[in-house]
Amino acid sequence: MSDDGKKDPPRLHRVMVRCAESGEGVPTGVRIDPASFESSNLHEQSFSCGHCFQEHTWSKIDAWTEAWDC
Repeated sequence: MSDDGKKDPPRLHRVMVRCAESGEGVPTGVRIDPASFESSNLHEQSFSCGHCFQEHTWSKIDAWTEAWDC
């Protein structure tokens, strides 16, 4: 809780998936709080991978959240 008594907004985490080419975890560009991620049904999303520069398609089953400082 903040100093003024108001509830702080949930901390957003990055949604990550594994690059099929490099095997590295890469951010999808989606940010979400972990509780919302758990209750979501994200499916058939795509993004351009920063590791292999190809388009990856992913769904919630392929992903995890990771804390991010920004």
